[in-house]
Amino acid sequence: FGVGCSSALCFSVLLVKLMIILSSKTVGYLKGIYQVLMLFFAWGVQIAVDIEWLLLRKPGVHFDNSTGEVEWLCNEDFEQHVKSLVYVMFLIIITTLVCMKSHGILTNHRENVFIGVSVGFCIPVWITWILIGMLNSDQDYEDPAMAFGLCATATLLLLLMFVPKIRQLSNMYLDGLYGDDIPDGYAPSLVPEGAVVTNTLPAGSV
Repeated sequence: FGVGCSSALCFSVLLVKLMIILSSKTVGYLKGIYQVLMLFFAWGVQIAVDIEWLLLRKPGVHFDNSTGEVEWLCNEDFEQHVKSLVYVMFLIIITTLVCMKSHGILTNHRENVFIGVSVGFCIPVWITWILIGMLNSDQDYEDPAMAFGLCATATLLLLLMFVPKIRQLSNMYLDGLYGDDIPDGYAPSLVPEGAVVTNTLPAGSV
């Protein structure tokens, strides 16, 4: 339940941010209530899937002594866990497609570029950890593979999406513009907003 919900929340947020960027080009910024509703419906699908999964396939463990040693194993195998994440994979694909569609839009200081790069790196990570878990007959690889996928996904989103965005915002001019977004011939203001400017030219000066 936790793996699906946390992953779906991350990519639902990125998808909603992309939809806001796309809408800014046509109808302007969406109101906050619409943004919340979009996030709720995008994330709510995975919550419904996980709840149904828990009700129909109740969690449990069983003994296994096939290797000569008695050990506890989860009733659900690795393949079942992967099937419960199909909607998350769908969100990743949709987010990638929307990123491609929003290419060239400068809204939010090219935030779509950061989202596209982070999601683009997450795709091979997901393919890698799923293949590691499914192609190995030894169950000892399954939990480490999923743990690697979770940690790698969270790290990539942090380093490629949020850290550059924070750095970008910290380097903005007083006018609220970022250096790469400033048009040719524009001179950024050096006077803080709200400051009172007095005439310091001598009398008779032109």
